[in-house]
Amino acid sequence: MILTCPSCAARYLVPDNAIGATGRQVRCASCRHSWYQEGAALPERPAPAAPATAPMAPAAPAPAAPAPVVSPSLPFADAAPQPVAAPVAPIALSPHIADAGLADPYAHEAPFQPRLNPARRNMILAIIFAVIMFAAIGGLMAFGPNNLGERLGITANGGHTPLLIQQIGNVSLETSASGDKLLALSGRVINPTDQIQKIPPVLGEMRDAQGRTIYSWTIRIEGNKLAAKGSVDFNTAEVNPPRGTKSVTMRFAD
Repeated sequence: MILTCPSCAARYLVPDNAIGATGRQVRCASCRHSWYQEGAALPERPAPAAPATAPMAPAAPAPAAPAPVVSPSLPFADAAPQPVAAPVAPIALSPHIADAGLADPYAHEAPFQPRLNPARRNMILAIIFAVIMFAAIGGLMAFGPNNLGERLGITANGGHTPLLIQQIGNVSLETSASGDKLLALSGRVINPTDQIQKIPPVLGEMRDAQGRTIYSWTIRIEGNKLAAKGSVDFNTAEVNPPRGTKSVTMRFAD
């Protein structure tokens, strides 16, 4: 049978046995309107013709049945209450089809998203880890440990450069015309290797009598790479060094 929503006029095709002869409550899946749908009317069957029989003689009257005897000492038993039928849940109709205007009332709703299996998740993680390991081994085999470190910006020998710093002359402490103290020094960076080396930052440090650093600054070097067996000189100065400075050192920043 075809049901039509009285609210939005959406039509649905449902089996007759889903509604039943007595009808039931249904709900529109399009506008959520609920109404009571009457059952499908059953076609009337013609009554069977009575067979032709010969007239029968009137039967003798049956003897009257004796009246039931009720004991006055026993109360009448109350009639057992009839069970109340539970309310019938309405049928949730599926949305109608745009072309035909009808839909399957028993269509499944969207299933819940399944959870990821822990075993499958562990297998995916293991595959990713194996891919990373094979990529690292391939990089070492292709470039070698030294070249790979240089490509990744990692220096060899635990981060220490093979370059050397040499101080040129003595540290001078002069007084400017404005009365400021000027600490000046000169140095040289030497590359003793047969390869081009990157020049790391050079730090100047002022230390007290106990050898503790009380002030440091960065010394600018011309260029950022030094040719094989080459060297480069630099000069640096600081105004008004801290009181208590007893020595000045220079080193490469780690």
